[in-house]
Amino acid sequence: MKERFQKLKEHFRHLRPAVIRPASGFLRYDYTVPGGYYQELWDWDGFFISVHLAGRSDVGAAYLKNWAMNFVAAADENGRAPGCLTPKGPEKGHRFFQMKPLMAQGVELASRLLDDVDWAAENYDTVRKIATIRESTHFDEKYGLFAWDSAMQSGADNNPALSNDPEDYGVFLTCDVNALQWREYLALARMAGRSIIRVASFAQVGSSTRIASVPATGTGSVLYVASIFASMTSRLVSSDMVVVLRLFALLDGA
Repeated sequence: MKERFQKLKEHFRHLRPAVIRPASGFLRYDYTVPGGYYQELWDWDGFFISVHLAGRSDVGAAYLKNWAMNFVAAADENGRAPGCLTPKGPEKGHRFFQMKPLMAQGVELASRLLDDVDWAAENYDTVRKIATIRESTHFDEKYGLFAWDSAMQSGADNNPALSNDPEDYGVFLTCDVNALQWREYLALARMAGRSIIRVASFAQVGSSTRIASVPATGTGSVLYVASIFASMTSRLVSSDMVVVLRLFALLDGA
């Protein structure tokens, strides 16, 4: 087992320089490609490869920032970002799909590892839109869960449990997309600033929930993130939301 592990480490050592590409055309920042075989930047391949590099050095962490900035530049005013970018622009045809819920996690981690929050703050509004766009595009009100459009969008291209049939789009309420979306909200909460949240009162939670009185400092974005849970879930009561808000406060270092 030790010998196999050493061979794997050696393989990774040779592979690292092969997965890096210089900025080119539409891709304004140096980026990473899966396996070293491609010229395009993919959402989750680029994310996981860049996270690996980020765990090794500050130079590697810059690739995670670059990954985020390339997708931020590709997003429209509503936060829709394609999941695959090429030097000529966003991928089209059968390889066009909406970006997976990874943006906020990448930005939060990169800014923390680089000890640089300025770029994250400058792009926070776009990051928030990208991270929450699925509320309007891929959220199933009946079940209170997020969905994949297709196997291609999920990243598990050949998963027999999914499908690429256009008639099946948006019906896959899987655990991975919901776990990733949950982590997006946590990352947004961490980025929102060091705020102590005090809850004065909450109405019964439902689609029309409003925060009655919640003083906060900083950007107040933690409040926005918390309110997402209210609009997502019709079965929570006020005491549950207090717990959620306290969780955000703890995660945010309050």
